[in-house]
Amino acid sequence: MTKFQNRSAESVVELKKDGAPVSGVLKPALTVQVRKAGTSSFSFKTLASDDWAELGYGLYALKWSASDMNTLGEFVFRLASSTSDPYLGIFSVVPAPLGILASPGVCIVSGNIVDIGGNASHSQQVSFRASQFPASAGPSLIAGGYLTTTPDAYGNFSVALLQGRSVVVEIAQSGLKHTITVPSQPSASLLDLLPPLP
Repeated sequence: MTKFQNRSAESVVELKKDGAPVSGVLKPALTVQVRKAGTSSFSFKTLASDDWAELGYGLYALKWSASDMNTLGEFVFRLASSTSDPYLGIFSVVPAPLGILASPGVCIVSGNIVDIGGNASHSQQVSFRASQFPASAGPSLIAGGYLTTTPDAYGNFSVALLQGRSVVVEIAQSGLKHTITVPSQPSASLLDLLPPLP
C-alpha cells in the first residue's frame, strides 16, 4: 500500500482481541506511535477529534495529516489499546504524482452520416488527430495517432476534442480529409467547422 507525500491520507485498520473483532475502541483509549523512514525509534502521535472513526465489525479509519506524510519511504505505525491486541501497520510514502489535467477545456464535436439514399450510415469510421506533433495540453503530452469513433444506428457520432486545437478530421469512405480548429465552446457541429461542401 502506498500514500502520497505531503497529502492527507487514511488507513483502515482491523482491531481484534484474541482473534475476534473489537468494537467501541475510543480515541482516548488508543495510543498511536509512528516511525518514518530514516528514523530508528517510534514517536507518539496525538489524534485530533476527527482522526479516528469506527466503521463497524472491528474496522476503524485512522487519518494521517499532510505533515505525517512529509518523508519518503517506509512508514510504520503501532496502535495499542487495553481492549484490543496491538496492531502494526506499514505502508510506503511515495512522491506525489504530477498534476494531471483535471478538466481540460473540451468541445463535443458531433455530426451525422447518411448514404446516398438518405439512410443512416453506421459503418464508416470518423477519425481525428492533432495536426502537429509534438504537442502538449497543460502538463500532459498529446498522444499521436487517431481518435476514432463510429456512428450509431442513426448515423450520429460525437467526440470530445481539446478546445482551440488544430485537428485533422478524416472520413475515408466519404472522401473527407480536412483540418479544422476546435472552437472554445462546449459543443459544435462538424459541418459548421468545415468549409462549404459541394
